[in-house]
Amino acid sequence: MGGVLEVDSEEGEGSRFWFSIPLEESEPVEIGVVASARCKVKAKVLLVEDNEVNRVVAEGFLQSMGHQVVMAEDGLQAERIIDKQDFDIALVDINLPDCDGTDLIQRLKRIERNKPGDKALSPTPMIAVSAHVFAEEVERYLAAGFDGYLPKPVEKEALATLIQDVLDGKQLLLPQSGECLPLSETSDTNLTIENQVEQDHQQREEPEMVIINPSVIQSDMKILGREKMLHIIDLFRNTSADVLGQLVESAEKNDSLAVKNLAHKLKGSAGSLGLTALMNTCQSIEIAAEPLDTYNAQQGLLDEQVATSVNALDELMAE
Repeated sequence: MGGVLEVDSEEGEGSRFWFSIPLEESEPVEIGVVASARCKVKAKVLLVEDNEVNRVVAEGFLQSMGHQVVMAEDGLQAERIIDKQDFDIALVDINLPDCDGTDLIQRLKRIERNKPGDKALSPTPMIAVSAHVFAEEVERYLAAGFDGYLPKPVEKEALATLIQDVLDGKQLLLPQSGECLPLSETSDTNLTIENQVEQDHQQREEPEMVIINPSVIQSDMKILGREKMLHIIDLFRNTSADVLGQLVESAEKNDSLAVKNLAHKLKGSAGSLGLTALMNTCQSIEIAAEPLDTYNAQQGLLDEQVATSVNALDELMAE
């Protein structure tokens, strides 16, 4: 095809690939869509997420859509909750402190099969939530029994579309509003929603050393409100300080796995708040062949970026 494939690789840091292909400009193709009724759903949602910042953000998104949310911080808590309650859908983080999400859903499904009543016949749809969404990883989630997946950081449009698609037309636990509009009026078709999600992804993409992407906070504040956004920032302030302390302790114990997991946790919080530079530094530690060595080399930078990120959040909210 006459294209060019290039790579930039640094040992211990990771690799970046890109390509270019010469193509002729074509005329845009109009896609016809048949409008159909599509009723907005109100669901009872089980949210399994250990990261407190991510949990509060996702809860706020779900509540803004009219859903009822029950939260679990780890796999054991999720098992206890689903044993006592029924749900319309479950959002399950893959990287939990006490288990892998792919193992957890086997136990959750087994609990449901042993329940009396209809749940044994109509199990709860379960969605994998993860920052790891390469093709082979998504295949692993689906092979484990997940009904779909949602990439992190979670964005409201993608979350709303997924829940609507999974639950549309199904009998749900909560009373429904009955608000049904033509598809073209409710969402301008799935294609348009996907385009909007892609545009939102592009808006969030920033050069590596940009401290904060203000559009993430501004967008989330429109959905969650200023008071909740301030609460989320306070959570980040406190939890990031705790993670930095735990990283120091883990490094002193030469516990590379703990360093990797802590970097993953801090990366998740940073991604939810649009803290681009911090997220990239955490990712470089997490994916390194030797996370401990990479952390030791970047500890000063990491500490500085956390402090700078907190200041940037405070300044943005003070505007």
